[in-house]
Amino acid sequence: MILTNSNQRHDFTLFQIEKGIRDGQEISIASAFFSETDLLKTMTKKACSIRLIVRLGFPTSPVSLRFALQNPSIEIKCYTTPKFHPKFYLIGKEFAILGSSNLTKSGLLLNREANILLPSDDPSFEELEEVFEMMWEDAYPLTMDMVDKYEKAVSGLEQANAQSEQKIIREIGQFECNDFDVTKTSALQKQIDREIRQYRAFLAQFDILRDVYTRDKRRKEPRVPIHIEIDQFLNWIFDDQGASQEYSKQPVRTGNNLIDNIQMWINAYHDSSSNTTTEIYEIRYKYLMESLSSRESIKKMGIVDFEKVLMKVYSFEEHVRRYDQGVSFRSNNASKVKETFTYLLFAGGNVEERIIRCFKDPKYKLDGVGASTVKELFGWVNKEDMPIYNERVRKAMLFLGFNLQ
Repeated sequence: MILTNSNQRHDFTLFQIEKGIRDGQEISIASAFFSETDLLKTMTKKACSIRLIVRLGFPTSPVSLRFALQNPSIEIKCYTTPKFHPKFYLIGKEFAILGSSNLTKSGLLLNREANILLPSDDPSFEELEEVFEMMWEDAYPLTMDMVDKYEKAVSGLEQANAQSEQKIIREIGQFECNDFDVTKTSALQKQIDREIRQYRAFLAQFDILRDVYTRDKRRKEPRVPIHIEIDQFLNWIFDDQGASQEYSKQPVRTGNNLIDNIQMWINAYHDSSSNTTTEIYEIRYKYLMESLSSRESIKKMGIVDFEKVLMKVYSFEEHVRRYDQGVSFRSNNASKVKETFTYLLFAGGNVEERIIRCFKDPKYKLDGVGASTVKELFGWVNKEDMPIYNERVRKAMLFLGFNLQ
């Protein structure tokens, strides 16, 4: 479908985007110029989470930039280079719109434009998702200080010109966008990149929970890292408060509504008699930390030792109990198990990629060890204060109102 903003064709880009908005969607927008906030308000009212990349250059509006920065449902990054000139909109998993329309009232409604709508089953849809992710990783987080400087640089200008472009770059810095080549990305790397995006989305949501929990100051067991105690809070939500059955019926919450709901459940948790955190400190946490304390300790372990360690991980324990009693794990070669554990816990480089590779990459993937086990194991023993992530955690956070779609 081609969209031109024509009265005769009645094919307005703005109306097409609005028709595709669904509750709780993840929406990604890359637009050279940005001034239209009414569309973003419509999205956030439906509990959508928005990632926005824009260029700091006239006619991008400082008022609109401040609106985006102050809205907790919107993440915004930027470039200052005139080379950043895309215009595309990824509306959840519904469709994408790619063409000439900036995120402005004129571009979406008034100007004669030429845009193409790509349904989500079009091969180019996934490729456009990958282009956005690479731009997002490359772009610069916008700050209020940058907006203040940008506003001074464009004050009084009626049109973008070379003088204003140089002034913006002089005030804020030269933020160039790099070339992207999605055609050379392997199928495995695409899977890993997709998993990393999903995992980072979880980490961003967990940071909100961590912030509310730590502001409360109360602790059940100060000997464990805060992310382990929060995990026990989520397990209490899952086991004792019905999240295992009711999580899918809960609304997505945002802003103060989400914060207030989290605080209500934290209060109930501290008022309860539940104190599994002390128990897990003695039975699980200490054992895991001592067993996997170094590369050398891993080298000394055999398959039986690794199985004992993994039985302290809820996801693995549940898998063994429900399915194969550990037969599939014991079929692994001990050398490969050592290599995988060492890579996961002690290799350098990107932490998220190491985690994902341990259940996606055949070089590290172990029989009987799935994604939940890998993520949970790393959560137990890492020193980066990264949280445990398994199905219990996911369902408990959905129950609290987080958007983990």
